[in-house]
Amino acid sequence: MVLLEVKSLRVYYYTPRSIVRAVDGVDIYVERGESLCIVGESGSGKSTLGLSIAGLIEPPGRVIDGEVIFDGEVIVSSRFTKTYGYLGKRITMIFQDPRAALNPVMRIGDQIAETLVHSRGMEPGMARERALELLRSVEIPDPNRVVNSYPHELSGGMAQRVVIAIAISTEPDLIIADEPTSALDVTVQAQILRLLKRLVRESGRSLIFITHDLSVAMEICDRIAIMYAGKIVEEGSIKDIIEKPLHPYTIALLGSIPRMGSKRSRLSVIPGEPPDMGSPPSGCRFHPRCALRFHPCDRSEPAPIRYIDGRRIACFLYGGGDEPPKA
Repeated sequence: MVLLEVKSLRVYYYTPRSIVRAVDGVDIYVERGESLCIVGESGSGKSTLGLSIAGLIEPPGRVIDGEVIFDGEVIVSSRFTKTYGYLGKRITMIFQDPRAALNPVMRIGDQIAETLVHSRGMEPGMARERALELLRSVEIPDPNRVVNSYPHELSGGMAQRVVIAIAISTEPDLIIADEPTSALDVTVQAQILRLLKRLVRESGRSLIFITHDLSVAMEICDRIAIMYAGKIVEEGSIKDIIEKPLHPYTIALLGSIPRMGSKRSRLSVIPGEPPDMGSPPSGCRFHPRCALRFHPCDRSEPAPIRYIDGRRIACFLYGGGDEPPKA
C-alpha cells in the first residue's frame, strides 16, 4: 500500500542571477514499511526533494508545480503547504549534522521529553521516563548519563543516535533521513546504518534515505531512485539496480565503487562535472558526460519508461528496443 506519492514535482530557486531548477519533474512513491534511497552526486537536488516532501522549502525556493500526497491527502503543492499536523508527528526528519539539530543549552533528556509533551501530550514525568527508554532503544551504552548530558558532551555518533531517538519518539509513519551518516567515520557509520535498518524493519515504518553513496544505499534500501540534475533517471529494486544497471549514469556510479577482488588498477571516473542548474543542458541532462550518447540525446528529453519488472529508466537507449549497455 502506497504511503507517500510525489507527482511531477518542480521546485525552483529564484536568485538574482538565474532560476535554479533543483527538482524538475520528479515522480516517486514509497510504500508502507518500505525503504527508498534517493542517490545522486552533490547538487543533484536530492536534499531539496527531501525538504519539499516535509514542506520545509523557504524563499528563494518555491514549489511551482506538482504535488506531494501523504496517506491519500495532498500536503504540498504550488498553492499550499499543509504539513502542519504531520511534520514532527507522522513525518520526521534526520539531518546530516546532529549538533545543528540539537539545542546546545538543553539537556538531552529534556529535548526528547519536550518533543513528547508537545507532539503526544505526555505528562513531563512520563515523557522523561520515555526519553530514557528511547535512548536505550537506539543502543546508547550509558543512557542514564546521556539523558542528563548536553549535546557538546557527546561524540558525533552519540549525537546522531539522540537525533534518531527524537525522530522515532512520535512513532512516525515516515522518516526522511538526509545524509545522516556522511559526517561520521566508517565504523560509526556502519553502526548507525544497522540501527536505522533495525528500527525501521521492527516497527514497519517507511524510510526515505538520501545519500550520495551507492554502497550505503546497498546496506539499507529496498528500492533506489537515481537522481541527476533535478530528475530521476532510473528507479528499481536494489537487486535489479546493483545486478543489472541500465542508465549510463547508474553504470558509471557503480563503476566508481571499490570492490573486493576486483582486478582493476584504477576506479572508473565520470568525466566532466554536474551541470549548472541555472542553465541546464538541453535534451538529456547527462548527455554531455555520457559515453553512449547519440543523436536525440542533445535535443530531446527522454521520458521515463516502465519495464515489466517495475523498473523505470529515462534514456533513449531503451526507447527502441536496444539491448542494455554492458556494465
